[in-house]
Amino acid sequence: MTIKKKSVSELKREAIVEASIEEFLEKGFQKANMDAIAQRANVSKRTVYNHFSSKDELFKLITLQTWEQGKAATHYPFNPELSVEVQLADIAQMELELWRAPRFIDLSRVLFGEFFHQSELSSDVMDNIAASNSSLNDWMIEAVSAGALNVDDIPRACKQFTALLKAFGYWPQLMLRAQAPSEDEERSIIESAIGMFLNTYRV
Repeated sequence: MTIKKKSVSELKREAIVEASIEEFLEKGFQKANMDAIAQRANVSKRTVYNHFSSKDELFKLITLQTWEQGKAATHYPFNPELSVEVQLADIAQMELELWRAPRFIDLSRVLFGEFFHQSELSSDVMDNIAASNSSLNDWMIEAVSAGALNVDDIPRACKQFTALLKAFGYWPQLMLRAQAPSEDEERSIIESAIGMFLNTYRV
């Protein structure tokens, strides 16, 4: 298979995105500026503006990329040969591993912080995210179709299961700068979340 070589323009665009992430992580969105991003990316300011019209545009792209990376990292097709308990445990473990990554948490903190400053910007981003189903949503559609779960409102059930995990595995890190859960704590979080979820939706 022939691998297509990236163009100079594509490589510069990637460098700008990476530089903007570093700039946002170091200074926060409000204090970051396009001059510094250009310097980090080793390109001219004009080149930055040729690819991105503003910091807001970069912010939206990075937020959506973070969402898509999270979705890809937790992709899990439904397997009718495995119990829903085992599959939910696998999905939960993948989510917790994603949230354990320091850069993911740090970037999430920057992005969420900006949501409180610019409601219009955050609304645009969240609308785009909402249009893309989560990996859990895709899995649950298949599970319900296979008769493995009894769920009337799949988006609501997905939010409930994710909320059970985030309460102890994500929000404390994001908001309180707590340490990531230990292996024993993760096991307890997962078992508790699955137990409460299946108490409602088990067939």
